[in-house]
Amino acid sequence: MTATHGNRAQLLQAIPPNVAFSNQALTDSGDHLTFNCSAIPTKRYWDRTASFVFQQSSNGTAWNTVSPSVIQYVGGLVTFPSAAGGTNQARIASGAYLPVAALGDILEWAPDIDRDMHESTCMTTNNVPTKWRTYKPGLPGGNIKVSKFLADDTYADIITLSTDDLLILSLVMDATTGLPRFESYAKLAKDGMKVSLSDLEMEDLDFKIDGQFYLVTS
Repeated sequence: MTATHGNRAQLLQAIPPNVAFSNQALTDSGDHLTFNCSAIPTKRYWDRTASFVFQQSSNGTAWNTVSPSVIQYVGGLVTFPSAAGGTNQARIASGAYLPVAALGDILEWAPDIDRDMHESTCMTTNNVPTKWRTYKPGLPGGNIKVSKFLADDTYADIITLSTDDLLILSLVMDATTGLPRFESYAKLAKDGMKVSLSDLEMEDLDFKIDGQFYLVTS
């Protein structure tokens, strides 16, 4: 990938209330096991608290309910334990997605990912002294900082909601293609507002990444 100017960037947000869908066809990724929502991008962010029923079919007429091996709610992707055979079709018999929209008034987004490191340095077991520290990697996590113009009280309201654990952020690097993008469930941890007599009113938001942080390139 070549360098991309920041004027192509975009911030997408998916947020409750959810919208129920049924008998929604999914797209085969090519291995007949993993299916996605690439054909219906407006429905690719699934509500992880909703009940989902997934089905497979070998002919598009007879459908069997199957428990997936993996469900990726962020981005809308499901992997089945085995292929159905025949025409290898899959669908969401019932479930719910979170509506997604591009946010305005955004100046900057900045994810900051880190990983816990646990020291494993030990004393020597021979006549050679220990000279270097060693570490074992722990769990990764991080934050997403967003700078924007202060336009309304949207985030002041969100920070008091118990449903804020259903908020999904998608950080799009190039809006002309929608790719690549970084996305995850996120919780609003801090809302900082600044009003200056001689400047525009600003709002800085800190989100805590909740669960896996996905890189989408296709």
